This record gives sequence, structure tokens and C-alpha cells, in this order.
Amino acid sequence: MVSQRLPRSYISRRILEEDGGIIAEGIKGSTSRILRKEFPHLKEWCGELFWAPSCFHGSVGQGWDVVEKYIREQDKYEYNREK
Repeated sequence: MVSQRLPRSYISRRILEEDGGIIAEGIKGSTSRILRKEFPHLKEWCGELFWAPSCFHGSVGQGWDVVEKYIREQDKYEYNREK
């Protein structure tokens, strides 16, 4: 059996393409727990939702128009923090 070594850039790109959302979800969950533990008053400010439910991850090849559209559409995710 011949062993094939893949370039690191290929592996990194595959991880981001397939698991970028899972990675972002993990980071958002972990940082939310850490920040709420260190700053308990944040729960009064943000309620149950610390981060927006969406995230953006793209490659260097993404054009500015894609990023700008994502930022512009963030107001769709405003939620009532009174809940």
C-alpha cells in the first residue's frame, strides 16, 4: 500500500469547507460559557442568547460584496432580549 501525504493547505481547506460551522459553534459555545462565568451580569444584558445564531466563514477568495451582504443582513437576526 502506498502512503500518500496531502499538503497542509489542502487539509486546512477541507476542514474549513466541511466543519467550519461546527468549529464556529464550538468556539461560540465555549466563549459564551467562559464570559458568563467571569461576568455574571452579562446574563441580564443578553439573556439566553450571547452570540447571534449565525456565523460567517469564508476563504481569501470571497469578494468584499459577500462579506458586506452578510454584515448588512445581520439586522434580520435581532431578537428580543426581554425574553
